Amino acid sequence: MHDAAYTMSDRNISVALPNKKAWELINKALYCEKSLDLDATIPNSDLQLCTLTLQEIQARLADTLSITHLFACYHVQKQLLRNKHFALTHVLYEEPLAFASKLQQELYADRQRTLKERPLLGCILSVKDSVAYKGTFSTSGFIKGFQEPYKETAGLITYLESKGALVTCKGNVPQALMTFESDNNIFGNTSNPHNEERTAGGSSGGEGALLASNCVNCAVGSDIAGSLRFPALFCGIYSLKPTAGRYADVEPNMARQWPNFRSSGDTQFIIRPTIGPMARSAADIEVLARVMAAYHEVDLKLPPLPWRSVECPTRIGMIRSFPAVMEPCTATARALDQAAACLGSTSGVQLIDIDITDLVEELFVNAASGFFKDEQLVRVAKGKQRLGEPLIDGFSEFSRLFSIPAFLLRKLGSLLASPREQLYIRALLQSIDCGTAAMETRQDELQQEVIRRFKEAGVEVALAIGVFPAIRKHTAKSCDFLCFHCFIWNYLNFPVGAVPVTRVRPDEQQYTSAHVDKITETLKFNMQGSAGLPVGVQVVGLPWHEEAVVEVMKKLEPHMDSMDWRFSR
Repeated sequence: MHDAAYTMSDRNISVALPNKKAWELINKALYCEKSLDLDATIPNSDLQLCTLTLQEIQARLADTLSITHLFACYHVQKQLLRNKHFALTHVLYEEPLAFASKLQQELYADRQRTLKERPLLGCILSVKDSVAYKGTFSTSGFIKGFQEPYKETAGLITYLESKGALVTCKGNVPQALMTFESDNNIFGNTSNPHNEERTAGGSSGGEGALLASNCVNCAVGSDIAGSLRFPALFCGIYSLKPTAGRYADVEPNMARQWPNFRSSGDTQFIIRPTIGPMARSAADIEVLARVMAAYHEVDLKLPPLPWRSVECPTRIGMIRSFPAVMEPCTATARALDQAAACLGSTSGVQLIDIDITDLVEELFVNAASGFFKDEQLVRVAKGKQRLGEPLIDGFSEFSRLFSIPAFLLRKLGSLLASPREQLYIRALLQSIDCGTAAMETRQDELQQEVIRRFKEAGVEVALAIGVFPAIRKHTAKSCDFLCFHCFIWNYLNFPVGAVPVTRVRPDEQQYTSAHVDKITETLKFNMQGSAGLPVGVQVVGLPWHEEAVVEVMKKLEPHMDSMDWRFSR
C-alpha cells in the first residue's frame, strides 16, 4: 500500500540506539506480532489523518471515522519513520488498542454522548519519558532509571485517559532533564524533523519531534527552564507552560532515590517545574489545558481553578529583547514584529511596550543561582554521584564551572570569562553565599515588580521574544545563554505559550552581536544553513492567567505564514 521508500521488509527500527536493551524493547513494541501487517491494511491516503489537528479529527469522529482505525494509522506512521529521529523511549500498542476498541463500542452505542463525555477522544498522546506511566521506564536520561518499570500511572495521566486520550508512546529527554538538547546514553540524541542535523530541543524534545513528524497529535511535557518552549519553537508546534502549581505533578524525581540526597542543606525550590500540553494548534492546546485544569476536582491539593472562558485581551504588551544578555537573531526579531503586526491589525487590539531591561542582569543572576542550588545538577556536574555512565557533553560547561574553586572565581573571575559569561560566575557565587530564604524573598520582590509594570501598562498578556531557530546537535553546551529568554518566566512563575510564526529566510542566516565571546561565535555557526527552520514568539501572561495567554495564541494562529510547513517529514 505504501511507496517503496516506506516499505517495512526489514522490520527493525532504522537507528542504532546507544543501549541495546532500549533498541530491542522499542523494536519489539513497534513491530509487535499483532501490528506486523498493519501497513498492508492502511492506504497512503489514510495517513493524512496523522497530519490533522485534534479538533479536525474530532469533527470526523462525529461523522464516521473509527477511533481504532485512527490509532492504527498513527502506529503505522511510527513504523514508517522507524524512530529515525531518536524520539521514542517507549511504544505502547496492545493497551491503547484495547482501549480504542472500548471507545469505538461507545461511539457505536451513542456517538454524540461519547464525544461530550470524552473531550479528548481522538487525542493520540505522547508523554515525556520522565512521566510515571505503568509498565514503562522513567529514566530522566540515566541508565540507572532503565531498570524497573513503574507499577502505577500518574493520577493526571489516568484522568486524561478517562477523558478519551490514548497514550501511545513516551518521548526522549536529556540526562537529568537539564539541557535543551535531548541527548542521553540510552536513547540517543533526538533530531529535529525539519533538519536532522539539528536538535529538537529539550528537555521535552522527544515530544516536539513526535508531534512535528505526525507520530502523535498531542503530548504532555514539562518545563523548568524552557523545556516545553524550546521543542515547540524549534519544531514549529505549540506549547503552554502554566503557572507552576496549577497542574498536578506527574514526574517522579529519580534523584530522590540517591543516597544522601538533600543532605547538604540548601536545595533548589526557587524555580518549580510544571507539566504542560503540547499540540499542533492553539485550539488543541486549549482543549488539553481545559481538561488538565479540571483535574483539581479529583486532586484536592490543587488550587480550585477550573478553566475559564475569557475574551482575547484588547491591550497586549510587547517585550522586545534583552541585549545585556543576548540580542535576538534577525529571523526571531522579525517573527515578533510579524506577530505584533497581526495583532495590531486586529480590530480593537492595542500594543503597549513594557520595559524590564533594567532588571535583566539581576533576573539572570538570581535565576541561574537558583539552578546552582539544585542538588541533582550539582552532584551530577561535580561527578559526586556515581552514575555508572559518562556525562553527555551538554554538562561539560557546568562541570568546568563547578571544578573551579570559589576563592579562585572571586579573585580571577574577570580573567576567566567574558563580561557576559561572568554573569554565570556571579550566579554561582551567589548560590554559595546566599541562603534559599533570602533568594526567595528577592524573587518575590522581582515578581511583584514585573507584575506592577504589566498592570501599569494595563495588560495581562504580552508578546515576548522567542528563541533562535533550532541549533546544531552538540552545540547547546556553548550557547546555553539561549535559555534566558525562557527561564526568566519560570523564575517569575508567569504562564507562557509558544507559537510558531514563520521560517528563517535565506537572507537571515547571519548573526551579529555586540558581545564578543564563544557564545556569539557558536550562534553565528548555528545560523549558517538555518534557512527554512521554524521561528516563533512567546506569549507571556500574569500568574494564573493561562486562559488569556491561550486566547492570544489562538488570535495569532490564523495569521501565521500560510505555507503548510508544520507537518513536513
